[in-house]
Amino acid sequence: MDRKALAPVSIFSFLLNLFFGESHLSLDLLVPVFIYWLYLVGMGEKPHARILARDFGVIFLAGTVGWTLGTHV
Repeated sequence: MDRKALAPVSIFSFLLNLFFGESHLSLDLLVPVFIYWLYLVGMGEKPHARILARDFGVIFLAGTVGWTLGTHV
């Protein structure tokens, strides 16, 4: 699978949660995952469940780190 979208979406997730983490929006983690899903659908990619779990985990991890820094710093 082409990993062109994972890095930009993970960075977007980090920055979104870094700047909007104090608002405690629960959708901050879902928006980047939705963008990544739109990319996969648009490109016609059908990755295996293990790859999706890994990619979503990276996106959630980046968002969680951004949220933590945004709320505690």
